[in-house]
Amino acid sequence: IHLAVKGANLEALVALLRLNCDIDVRDAFDRTAYTIADSKGHSVICGVLLIAKNVPNTRLVEEIKDVSIV
Repeated sequence: IHLAVKGANLEALVALLRLNCDIDVRDAFDRTAYTIADSKGHSVICGVLLIAKNVPNTRLVEEIKDVSIV
């Protein structure tokens, strides 16, 4: 998940979230995926992570299906 957010790879992130990837996992530097995305200025990725954190997985795909990188 950290590599997906670092590279702003929305498709990979969504695939990982669909597989119930733990979004709170930390890397060797104690950073979460959100922390990395925020530090890179990836606002769309941050938004998707916030949705994933606050929406049950059964509704996740519906919530993010309209997200596109502009």
